[in-house]
Amino acid sequence: MRSVAFAVLLALGFGLAQWMMGAYRSDLGGDPDEAAHAVTALMVRDYLWHGGGESPLHFAERYYETFPKVALGHYPPGYYIPGALMLSLWCDPRALLVLQLLLAVSAGLLTRWIWCRWTDDRGATGWIVALMVVMHPEVIRVGCHVLSDLQVMLLTLAAVAAWIAYLKQPSWKSSQLFGAVTTAAILTKGSAMGLVGLPMLSVMLAGRWSLLRRPDFWLCGLPVMLVAGPWMMFSVRFTQEGFMAESPSAFFVQACSYYAEAIPRVYGWPLVVGMMASLGRLLWLAVRHRPEREFRATLWAAWISMQALIMVVPTGFSPRYLVPGLPWIVLLVALELRDLLGKRSSFVAPLLLFLLTETTTWRREPKLVKGFSTLVEEKLARTGQHGVWLVAADPRGEGAVIAAAAFGLDGESRVRGDLRVLRGSKVIAETDWLGQRYETKFDSAGLLRAELDHLGVDWVLVDESMPEAQRKPHETFLKDALEGAESGWQPGVLHPVFRRMEASGVVWSFDRVQPTP
Repeated sequence: MRSVAFAVLLALGFGLAQWMMGAYRSDLGGDPDEAAHAVTALMVRDYLWHGGGESPLHFAERYYETFPKVALGHYPPGYYIPGALMLSLWCDPRALLVLQLLLAVSAGLLTRWIWCRWTDDRGATGWIVALMVVMHPEVIRVGCHVLSDLQVMLLTLAAVAAWIAYLKQPSWKSSQLFGAVTTAAILTKGSAMGLVGLPMLSVMLAGRWSLLRRPDFWLCGLPVMLVAGPWMMFSVRFTQEGFMAESPSAFFVQACSYYAEAIPRVYGWPLVVGMMASLGRLLWLAVRHRPEREFRATLWAAWISMQALIMVVPTGFSPRYLVPGLPWIVLLVALELRDLLGKRSSFVAPLLLFLLTETTTWRREPKLVKGFSTLVEEKLARTGQHGVWLVAADPRGEGAVIAAAAFGLDGESRVRGDLRVLRGSKVIAETDWLGQRYETKFDSAGLLRAELDHLGVDWVLVDESMPEAQRKPHETFLKDALEGAESGWQPGVLHPVFRRMEASGVVWSFDRVQPTP
């Protein structure tokens, strides 16, 4: 009963934090990937309800032509299955934020279960480590956006729990459980491939060399090879576009500099100091040729393996990439406190650690992206659920408009493609997934307007809410091409857009004066 009450309190605390940060009142434009995740989850939901017997691949291609923010291929399908189920219960973007809440609370409860299971400590420390995971500022920040990182955190933590069980008592069951959960994590986000290095590294740190003679050790990756492997091979043509131009070695040099600053900033100095103490113990035992205990060895093996992968695969940098490793660091530091103060120590030290971590890492960065969905709602109310739109903005602005349009339609209209929303960065310019290798497609206003005629575009949005230095040439060129009575387009009312911590400004709208030729 206490566990249920604590879970409810965690959910209330996390939900209140989401609300205070503006998550439930904001458009889906707080992160470049946010709209893509939301639209893809909506696509899977629509396939479940309206797909009929159509091929999933053909359905996805048609959906992308209508709402070009479908990310399936660039990202694995794992996150979109629970997302689609949530949207089946409540077809609203806020349902995906509730999913984030459930994932965060589940990760906190699993952290507590791991602590109680493998330390035989069922006191207050278990509750505090769960609280440290769920209410960590970076977990809350990620939880205010529609992103897959919290699901990765939960699944990789479950994989670690399965592998600890294997090291404690090797069996085919725990071996294959580790492989199955690792597969689910990889099918949620490719960075979970770092878990592949966990088994061997944990054996090295724990000194369990005898396990190398067991077939179940070597076949723990069988589910990964049979399920995740084919998907990775299929999607490589999409995921390569998301890689930076740097070689792994050059990217590693940059990653060392970035994470040397990001790890203390994201985790907080109290956790980093405890982390260094734990690492010092690990190295000291290695020098003395004394193996580490299975629990601590697995936690360190998981963190090192995952961190090594994100430092050599050139997919860019973000503080949220550190989120999956947070529960392992919390558990490691809690172990150091317990070893230092004794098993019967009070909860004061862990509680103090939690409070110090919160105060040193808290950064109030509200998610208040507003204006895009209101503009879309007003347009749909005036003209109905049909037409062809073109939006020219940065990736977050384009995504916010596309997501608002998709969620503003009923399911049957979405599937029929009654309304199409085109991206200016794809129609009148060219760029890759990361926004590199940019170039415009048109150098003549007449040719640009002719292309809009060919595509049947009847409404154009040009976002000027970003600083002028960050706007792309095709956005300004599009606005200039549609101004003037001879253009055949009529400017509408300027619509205000607000982006917290970045910019605020207006979105220009243009309506076609005459029917499409």
